[in-house]
Amino acid sequence: MIDILHRKSGRVVLQVDADTLERANLSGEYLIHADLQGANLRRAMLLFANLSGADLSGACLRSADLRGANLTEVDLSGADLADVNLSGATLSLTVLAGCRNLHEARGLEAVLHAGPSEIDHETLRESLPHLPDSFMRGAGYTRSEIRLLRSLYPGRDPA
Repeated sequence: MIDILHRKSGRVVLQVDADTLERANLSGEYLIHADLQGANLRRAMLLFANLSGADLSGACLRSADLRGANLTEVDLSGADLADVNLSGATLSLTVLAGCRNLHEARGLEAVLHAGPSEIDHETLRESLPHLPDSFMRGAGYTRSEIRLLRSLYPGRDPA
């Protein structure tokens, strides 16, 4: 049994009858302000899950399905986002810091931005050349800022 706790109060938000959250079906669950820091959610099903205010910093979300999930005010600092499906997910005040593989996420052009999000320089340096303009606009950047950022972070030459 795994207890998912509230990030501030420590109360149990959800009990999962499993030994691991890898491949867990958490679709539609209310995980508001959940402490999932460093969690292994590889290939987890989180369709339409409400994760608003959750701490997913350092979490492995590789190949997870977050279609339609609420990621408002979620901390994704350092999260592994390779092959995660974000189609229809809602972002607003979402922290994307140290997300070196943000560009490997699927459905970025179909993310719903209810407000701006925070994207740090490390994430921009690694991912910006591959991020759609629509994603950057939704995250709060103007067209001129996107042009400037693209000139600052043009991408890496293959080694």
